[in-house]
Amino acid sequence: MATIAKSYYPPPEYIAGVYGYRAVGNYAKFKEYVSASMVSETKGKSALAGKGKYDYALDVSQQLDGLIDPSKENKVEIIRAIGGGDQAWSTIVAKTTGTTKAGKTLSHEYVLLVRWDLDWKIAEIHAFHDDVHIGEHLKDVKG
Repeated sequence: MATIAKSYYPPPEYIAGVYGYRAVGNYAKFKEYVSASMVSETKGKSALAGKGKYDYALDVSQQLDGLIDPSKENKVEIIRAIGGGDQAWSTIVAKTTGTTKAGKTLSHEYVLLVRWDLDWKIAEIHAFHDDVHIGEHLKDVKG
């Protein structure tokens, strides 16, 4: 990631870069940007819904990644990152596209509301997924 002049909280390009590590499944690098006290919550009623620390957030990410058939073309893209700079909160809009292990097309856009600490580490995440869409794919893949 390019060097960015330090502001109060991280700017959008830094935020997008951090989530870029998550997008390509580089969880080890992503964890470098997570506060030890980070809290994550996935909103909704799907099997992903819940609240916990980093291990919970990692499990949710890996469940979403586990829907995708790795032998087929797939992509996670950061559509937009806003906030940061003089604000502790930022919003990331992301989209996952590909083919599920059940052979169905996946096109899933979701929103992450993220609070950063003054060390530019993730302190809190609130994830908003399409419960119906993701719930159907989870049932298909898990049986």
